Amino acid sequence: MPSFKSVIDFILLSYIHVLYDMDLPFIAGIKEYDEITFMSKIMRNCGAYFVDNRNLNKEQYQIILEELLALMMKKRLTLEYHI
Repeated sequence: MPSFKSVIDFILLSYIHVLYDMDLPFIAGIKEYDEITFMSKIMRNCGAYFVDNRNLNKEQYQIILEELLALMMKKRLTLEYHI
């Protein structure tokens, strides 16, 4: 079980999915991970998207995030959370 204490966990878990021919998960992480310039591009290519905790109380942000998650679940996509 990954500890998710580093950004490398995002990539390693996605790599394991590729090794075993599994669908890549869409990864939800905190916005601070997106600010790591050299890693955020790699993480996005591995299926990451980033959630800004400061905006969670804004109605428009909540609606967009809920619609994104609802669409992913409706399509039965693999989700991975790093909170």
